[in-house]
Amino acid sequence: LFGDWKKSDVALPPIPPVDYVMKPGVYVIEKQLTQTNISVGQLGIKRDNPDRYAIALMNFTLGGGSFTSRLTSKVRSDEGLAYSVGSSFNISGRDYGTFAAYAQTKTASTHRVLEIFMQEFKRIREELASQQEFETARDAYINNYVFQFDSP
Repeated sequence: LFGDWKKSDVALPPIPPVDYVMKPGVYVIEKQLTQTNISVGQLGIKRDNPDRYAIALMNFTLGGGSFTSRLTSKVRSDEGLAYSVGSSFNISGRDYGTFAAYAQTKTASTHRVLEIFMQEFKRIREELASQQEFETARDAYINNYVFQFDSP
């Protein structure tokens, strides 16, 4: 199909890095619904950040570890405020990744879920994970590594 095309010697210009300016804010879309979708996020780190694996383990402990995570334990198990709750930590190609925490809850519980999020964000910054939390996160991370090499 493209056999007649000739190779070009044109060098592609480098893509400059984006200068990210963080603008904190709360964005609410008002609708007359009984359910709220909460998403709290920020820019993450670049792939070459030396803290990448420590942050991945932190995310597992905070909300990425299914039923063992702090957010799931507090929001879902302890207070029964949401069926779906957690966090994610992603790294993109050469740019910044993202961190996000999320939950779906009844509208009346929105404020309480956000309070718990803020408490747990503060706690994960100020307190070391317990030995059990660390081992659970580390083991899960190691055990999931094999799936990076599976094929369809």
